[in-house]
Amino acid sequence: RGMSHEHHSNFYPWLKLEEKITLKNLSIDKDGFFTLEDLELLIDDKTKLVALSHALYNTGSILPLEEISKILHDVPFFVDSAQTVGCIDVNVSKINCNFMSFNGSKWLCGPMGTGLFYCNRKSSELLEPRTIGGESAMIYDDTSLAFKELPDKFQTGFRNYVGIVGLESSANYLLDFGLNNIREKNKYLSNLLREELSKIPKIILYGPEDPDSRTSIVSFNIDGMDSQQVVDRLEKQNIVLALREIMEQKIVRASPHFFNTESEIMSVVDAIKNL
Repeated sequence: RGMSHEHHSNFYPWLKLEEKITLKNLSIDKDGFFTLEDLELLIDDKTKLVALSHALYNTGSILPLEEISKILHDVPFFVDSAQTVGCIDVNVSKINCNFMSFNGSKWLCGPMGTGLFYCNRKSSELLEPRTIGGESAMIYDDTSLAFKELPDKFQTGFRNYVGIVGLESSANYLLDFGLNNIREKNKYLSNLLREELSKIPKIILYGPEDPDSRTSIVSFNIDGMDSQQVVDRLEKQNIVLALREIMEQKIVRASPHFFNTESEIMSVVDAIKNL
């Protein structure tokens, strides 16, 4: 989907396999969306996998995965949901994907170095783990090896148990607050930020106008100012925004979450006005 428009984590691994596989690229619009018709045209009996982000790290666009999965039929479907789990309700049964992965330190607000990989049971046979050990496999007939059932198949050796406990605590906190409440709060904050930024001369906003079609990510540039310079000058005021990219275009990305406040949003707007 857009090749370099995609996040590196869902682009570089496939690019590395280019000598063994054929990569097919979906044409996209300015927000990163594509048509279902274009996707259908690329799928044939040789298609081994469709890999998509749930939401885009640069524009915040949310892809209609439930509609997409309906046209894939038996083609395996991998979803990178790093930009949605923790800020919108994600249901693997409704999405009907075979595989999903996401980290714990973004919208889930968990510790660094944590993440989850989902694989439905019927798709387990499609994957062979890169590592093997006593926790993930067993011996039979003295010398023959067999992988254990999920999830043990993919869990070799010791794991980041402290990080897992931290992630569980964070997930429970978010669930107590309520995912729908988080979504509504985030929409309010991002709508406010976009509205106030749009009033500033020379501001260029990116991403869908429809709040239901995006996460709370708000990406922008200031015409005539270097994006890195904007990020650096705001950081000196204890305002942390990120330098990201849309294809070759560097952008500034704000990612308000439910713990942010209206006054914080207005402080960011005032700081940008004074750059």
